[in-house]
Amino acid sequence: MNCIKCGGKSTVVETRLSPGETRRRRQCVECGYRWTTYEMAELTISQVRTLRKLHDEFTDIRKIMDRAIDRIDSAIVS
Repeated sequence: MNCIKCGGKSTVVETRLSPGETRRRRQCVECGYRWTTYEMAELTISQVRTLRKLHDEFTDIRKIMDRAIDRIDSAIVS
């Protein structure tokens, strides 16, 4: 990460983990400026686009996969 003051390279001095976020203390190698960054995980719902419509739920993905497996099984049996 670049320094927010001079644009130089920085290093991580300290890392603290807590539920839902990571706090990192950084220091610029060139000017010595210190600052804190916070990292948080962002949860998103996967979406699958089919020819007919957009499915928003994981259960819909499961139904699609089950149908595909049934088609493969019937093709192998034939």
